[in-house]
Amino acid sequence: MRLRGWVSMVLLLGSSACPPATPVPVDAGGVGGEADAAVGVGDAGALMVDAGPAELVWSAVLTLKDGGSQVLVPGPGRVEIGPATKLSLRIEPVLVDYRVRLLDGSDQVVASDDEAQALDGGIDYWLALQAPLSPGRSYSLHLDPEVGPELRDARGATYRDLEQLLKVEGQIEPAKPAPGRKKRH
Repeated sequence: MRLRGWVSMVLLLGSSACPPATPVPVDAGGVGGEADAAVGVGDAGALMVDAGPAELVWSAVLTLKDGGSQVLVPGPGRVEIGPATKLSLRIEPVLVDYRVRLLDGSDQVVASDDEAQALDGGIDYWLALQAPLSPGRSYSLHLDPEVGPELRDARGATYRDLEQLLKVEGQIEPAKPAPGRKKRH
């Protein structure tokens, strides 16, 4: 009897020595009513919040057809740009599994010679386009995982994919007719 009473007393005192759990508010205002964060309990009983993938920090400078340059200011919707021949991107942090693609309005990859270099905690990435971007046309710049399901850095942190919609200023140039064969009489 005394042993059972002693064990009950130890369990009662041991459980009362831990502070009560404090609720942490979680913003669940995601798109379509889905929660943007996952909530769980850690090893020590503390409430853990996983806010999901983080936003990438990036910037771009375009080299234009006339030799000038333009800073690409990221934003929602389509961003108007000049007819670029080269895109210079700065991406932070250094990612381990990624690809950069520039797609045309038909979702075809725009031909370019690419080069990348990890430098100062980020990636400097250059796309030298084989032909200038066409006036009046739409394009999209994508940064997404090459192989895996998520963009990751060397520490394992995950990041949201990037998609920036672009529209080249000016009017669409009419297509040049293909040279035809002359008929012989």
